[in-house]
Amino acid sequence: MKKRERKIGVLTLFILLSILFINLVSATDIVFSKAEYYPGETIQADISGSFSGGLVKEKILLCRGSEVNPIAVSSSLVQLQNKFLFYAITSSSLSTGDYSLKIKSSTTQTCLSGVIFSKPLKIIAPTDEPYLQINPGFIISVSDGEISFKVKGFNAFQKVDANFVATGETKSFNIPEGGEKTFYFSINNLYENIESSVKVNDEAIPVYLSLPSAPENESSVNDTTETNVTNQTIEEEIILKNEIKFSPESMNLIVLNNTSYEVNFSIINLGNKTIQNLDIYSNSSEITLSKESISEISGYNSALISISFKITQPLSSNINLIYKNQSIYLPVSINITKNKSEVDVETNRLDISHVNFDLDINFSQKYKFNFTMENNGNKTIEDITISCENENIKLDKTEISNIKPGKSILIYFEVNTDETIDSQIEINYENETIILPLRFREYIEEEYNLSDNLIFYPEKIDGTFVSGKEYFFSIILANIGEMNLSDITLSSGNENVKFTPVKIDLLKPYKKIYVNITINSEENINTSLMAKWKNQEISLPINGVITENELEEEIDTGDSTYYPTCLQNRGVTCKKGEKCNGRLDTDTRLLNCCYGICEAESSSTKWVIGVILLFILGIGGFYFYSKYKNSKSSSSDEIMRNRSKDFEARMNPREVHGSLSKI
Repeated sequence: MKKRERKIGVLTLFILLSILFINLVSATDIVFSKAEYYPGETIQADISGSFSGGLVKEKILLCRGSEVNPIAVSSSLVQLQNKFLFYAITSSSLSTGDYSLKIKSSTTQTCLSGVIFSKPLKIIAPTDEPYLQINPGFIISVSDGEISFKVKGFNAFQKVDANFVATGETKSFNIPEGGEKTFYFSINNLYENIESSVKVNDEAIPVYLSLPSAPENESSVNDTTETNVTNQTIEEEIILKNEIKFSPESMNLIVLNNTSYEVNFSIINLGNKTIQNLDIYSNSSEITLSKESISEISGYNSALISISFKITQPLSSNINLIYKNQSIYLPVSINITKNKSEVDVETNRLDISHVNFDLDINFSQKYKFNFTMENNGNKTIEDITISCENENIKLDKTEISNIKPGKSILIYFEVNTDETIDSQIEINYENETIILPLRFREYIEEEYNLSDNLIFYPEKIDGTFVSGKEYFFSIILANIGEMNLSDITLSSGNENVKFTPVKIDLLKPYKKIYVNITINSEENINTSLMAKWKNQEISLPINGVITENELEEEIDTGDSTYYPTCLQNRGVTCKKGEKCNGRLDTDTRLLNCCYGICEAESSSTKWVIGVILLFILGIGGFYFYSKYKNSKSSSSDEIMRNRSKDFEARMNPREVHGSLSKI
């Protein structure tokens, strides 16, 4: 019976250990965007699981048997809530065959040891069908109000259609074999946390953005729709050739043979209307543009574009700018010389550095501003004129004879006005024009509405209190606005309501302070706790009915709907199974609000717990096994000793003395 129990115990131990290992392994997985990839394509993968010591892209290897392959031209890994996003842009020279993507416990470059998880992956030979390389494989950041990605074409000339699902904006380009295009999508009118994608032909790029909260005037869908309609109406009135110009108006370049160059030109909005969704392309494949679309150019502003090229024969081409069904072009002529002294790479050599001249000013005061003009070219710039049509703008210089290469000059101007200024400073030299927009409005100090920015939580204290009994409350006073609030004083009109503190020196934006309230009264209470800032105040109603009967005691602190949410407080709410890597706010209404990053409980909790359980089970198994072995060994030895004694007794009978009765 005991042998059977021991066998059952050992078997149970092995089953428990097997289950534990299965759970630990099954928690890890790699999900690819598709089953097979061509050389040069972008591998996209979602990785889930618990990784001791964390997971970095250097721990991910592309292996073919025991051979480590260069995983990518570029790659990236980012943790997003309970999973990791990974992409790798493979080399176009990658050999076809069966591979595996391996996650290792260290960054050592070997496919034979330290592998935590492995998933097979197939690289197949290209066919005649065209395919794309997309960079990056996911989008988690924005730049200048846009998201962007680059597409490279393989195998044939092909049309690429891209659609940003979050906004419905679409782009289409023709890409030659080996050619690259950059797609730009505006994120205007997008707010909060965005989880979306960009569909590129038959593929999708995941898009995860964390954007600011929507302004109050953007909260209504109807308002947004009306704004879009208004913008469309304005844009329909735009005649491109009258509103937009190139600077310079033509480019005539002389360069050395087979030498790389990069030059700039500007696209200038001459009017006060914002022009949106402009596309740019070159007629020549020899010229590469730094941008192939512009989401918008606001009034009196410009966009700087770079072109790069390396030619072996003279080139004549155009840079085309398209807006809806209208277009204008910039002629580009490039000739080749063998004499380095003849090289003439004309470009927008005069750079303007300045602060933003879109300001609110006091009309009763005089202001002085400045900006810098710097010659970043290789030739002296001559005969520069500076002008402004507005009579309230006084320039200290209107003409500059020359600025030598690498030199700069500071220009001052005064503003003295009693009306709004919407104008521009024009800087002209040779055939180029630079426009510096000016907008000055009257500064009107708006009254800060305290009730919209300072709140009590809870919103009230009501109840039936027992006469003579002391009650304690800890409430929150929170600043949910964008401005520091200093010297806040607290007061109450009832001497039976005590509180601390009575004054708050400073309460910063999105911060809070606890106010302790004590109530001890023998008569009904009908008062408020007042928080006063400057000449404004907010109140916390406190109402209590006094009773002698303790059974009637009842406290109601209400339910606030105005206390700032976790998102308003610039935090994120962690989900079940996640932990906060940062400061965790444990206030009632901000429970589990993380000011940092939410991470899956993996490396520091689940893994440790699993190891501890494994260790305990191992010790338990070893203990039972040792006991079973010792008991079995002891029993066998004891039986053999007893049999030896009996045998010896029979072979050597002892001599018996005395009568038989004593035996």
